[in-house]
Amino acid sequence: MKLEGKKILVADDEKRVAELLSIFLTSKGAEVITAIDGADAFRQATLHNPDLIMLDLNMPGTNGMEAIRSLRMTMSDKPILVLTGYCTAETFESALEAGATVCMGKPPKLAELTEVVERLLAGAADA
Repeated sequence: MKLEGKKILVADDEKRVAELLSIFLTSKGAEVITAIDGADAFRQATLHNPDLIMLDLNMPGTNGMEAIRSLRMTMSDKPILVLTGYCTAETFESALEAGATVCMGKPPKLAELTEVVERLLAGAADA
């Protein structure tokens, strides 16, 4: 996966998860911006205009669903990848209704994550 020149925002209140995703994506050439909750994700997205937003749903304060709704008001074209430990059919449906593009369970398999990120960045509608 070649991500040179791509900015990816990773929002997760679990610092270790955010660090691991950042290391992985950076090793593929991406510029990674991290956020600790939904409000911070919105702030960082507004400041850095990422190509892809990756976020957890279960965060303190402004949760992922609220962040997705806020992000969709200002960044309707950006793909949003939800990474959650609670990726049930109901959660996925709610995330899609809020404006998410894709929902994946945590921890993600790196090969699957790579494939999904590549498709999202390429603009595939059915990623």
